[in-house]
Amino acid sequence: LGIFNVSSVTFIDFQNSTVLLSNLGGRGPSSVEDAADIRFLANNDVSRQGIYYAGIGTEEIVTPEDTKIQFFDLYVINKTAYVPNNALRNGKRANEVGDFGVINLADNQECEFEYTFVDRTAGTRYVLQNEFLFFFFDLDTGLNGDLVESVQICDAVSYETSVKFRNYGVPTTLDVSTVTNAKGNSCFLFTATAPFSGANNPTFQSDIFAPTVDDLSEYTIENMLPFIVSLKFPPGLSSFEVKYTITAAKDVGSSGRNFLFTGFVEGNFVDYFPCPPALPPSLPPRPPPTPPPPSPPPPSPPP
Repeated sequence: LGIFNVSSVTFIDFQNSTVLLSNLGGRGPSSVEDAADIRFLANNDVSRQGIYYAGIGTEEIVTPEDTKIQFFDLYVINKTAYVPNNALRNGKRANEVGDFGVINLADNQECEFEYTFVDRTAGTRYVLQNEFLFFFFDLDTGLNGDLVESVQICDAVSYETSVKFRNYGVPTTLDVSTVTNAKGNSCFLFTATAPFSGANNPTFQSDIFAPTVDDLSEYTIENMLPFIVSLKFPPGLSSFEVKYTITAAKDVGSSGRNFLFTGFVEGNFVDYFPCPPALPPSLPPRPPPTPPPPSPPPPSPPP
């Protein structure tokens, strides 16, 4: 299959993280008491109603003197009123299995969230020194055209849908526009236009990311890739904000959707180099050289 040469230096790994707290908007299932042992929440005037992912990130910091690895956590809170359909789904995909974070939102709702990086040892915000990638998956609508999902991101510098991502060249189902938020900042808005059920929800990044489109299954190409977006964020951020929106279900208030997201994981898909071809089979040994013909006998002496 080949090997990956990783050039990114910031990794956000949901699969190997631990959810210490899941109480977004105070909707549980964790309680406020579960936040007592988290230093960042104890030392700062921040909401204890959020999702705390411990051990999620590493960053390589290079200085003229040395290179060091910095570890960080991630804390997600709601900035506006949060109404889930099923808060038990918040945290991580598939009951702690898989490398996706999850936020569940009820239909006919919108909510703004802040994703904050944390230095767990110091109990303070952590400012990333490098740019980083973040991904959103499975942005679709209900099968009847209701339950339209959209994601608005205001801190990213660029994005790629399945058209340009990894040069896959797969048509996207997302409508992309630029909007201005209440703070006057320019934001990217990604809105679903195509219906699908939960059948196309990935469990692992490897379900979608591969060196080339030829390495993907036909199902992935047709039913997963068109619903994703990749965001690049600049260095110097300690947080970024996202607004999720879902339109009403046919029976308003009866349903909801899961927003899936993840980060760049070490060893994924930056640069791909095929393995060298196998060596040709060994040739049989050469036969020994033919010995020279025998010398003629000396002439007979005269009589």
